[in-house]
Amino acid sequence: MEQNLFLDFKNVEIKQQNNIILNEVNLKINQGEFVYFVGKTGSGKSSLLKAIYGDVGTVAYTHLRAHETRGNL
Repeated sequence: MEQNLFLDFKNVEIKQQNNIILNEVNLKINQGEFVYFVGKTGSGKSSLLKAIYGDVGTVAYTHLRAHETRGNL
């Protein structure tokens, strides 16, 4: 289903103010899918969403594919 791929994170690292928030994130989302992020307070849900829409400090990655990329990834 590569043609329906909306987002593909492989080994993504998300940092805010030199602190690693999430490490080795692997995530594939196809167009039209509904995705829920659940977890404890402080587990990185909001940071992951900010990385997806481009409103987070630093995102380091070895592989990133997105249907439409906004911001500085």
